[in-house]
Amino acid sequence: MISVLDFQTKGYAVPMPTTLETVVPQHHKQLLNQTFGSAEGAVCYAPCVHNLVLDPAGIDTVFLPFYQDQAASVRLPNNGPDLFVTSNLSGCAIYICRDNQQRLVVIHSNSTSGSTKIIGDANRPSYQTAPAARELDQHATLARNNHGSVPQTVAILTKATYLSAVDQRAANGGQFIGGTTVAGWRQPGTYNWTFYYQVWGQIQGGTTQLITCREFYRNF
Repeated sequence: MISVLDFQTKGYAVPMPTTLETVVPQHHKQLLNQTFGSAEGAVCYAPCVHNLVLDPAGIDTVFLPFYQDQAASVRLPNNGPDLFVTSNLSGCAIYICRDNQQRLVVIHSNSTSGSTKIIGDANRPSYQTAPAARELDQHATLARNNHGSVPQTVAILTKATYLSAVDQRAANGGQFIGGTTVAGWRQPGTYNWTFYYQVWGQIQGGTTQLITCREFYRNF
């Protein structure tokens, strides 16, 4: 299992394993208490981005996948795994919700509405179309309402936030190739989670690098 320090100093791409889930239109609800083992793999984008390899036989990690133009969600367990990680984001949004029993539900929402390469190349890296933003919220609302106790949203991580550091280095989306990964760590023996995002990639054809890593939410 990688540490917070690992996440702050190296980039991680997360190949998507097969998950067990309940599927309704536009929502993939992950099986409660489904776990994986996680380990740093080989460098996939030199010099600093590694694959984070997920093993379905392991028990230290909760994984949240990605589905195009849909949402995936998972309720974090009260005990067991101390690491949470998502598939990589590009235009996706992450919603963290809390129900009336203080349990956390995390939603990974995606929309490609209006998100063509032409539009991306003509605008700043963090730009997102208004139709896409509305669709992200719609998918997240559907996913949230499919969980018991109707969780309330307490944090949202959008492209406008996670690619803001790239805006300072690249004039438009065509000058950036990279990814964003979200991870959370639980304090052992508690239900205290802290969530971070990292952005890695190339700017204007330069060397692949870890561009930023920041904390964006904690529930304590």
